Amino acid sequence: MRELDLIFAKDLCMYVVEVKSRHEADQYGGTAESITKQKLRRMKLATRVFLLDRTWERYDVRFVAGFVTHGSDGLIRKIEIHAI
Repeated sequence: MRELDLIFAKDLCMYVVEVKSRHEADQYGGTAESITKQKLRRMKLATRVFLLDRTWERYDVRFVAGFVTHGSDGLIRKIEIHAI
């Protein structure tokens, strides 16, 4: 079973959040590139499993990514939130 990083609910909307962190000098691309179609597919499957034993069918489900970029000193340089 895959994990879901964060789940929030407000006003009949459930937000499933994937959190990604990268070093600012990462040569393999930024944080946004880390959310692939396969990752989103796994998030949706894990969300379906999460909802199986809950009565949240009235909720609108939205998928969100939180991207954190940090420097070599460990300090956060940038935080971005995007719908996925």
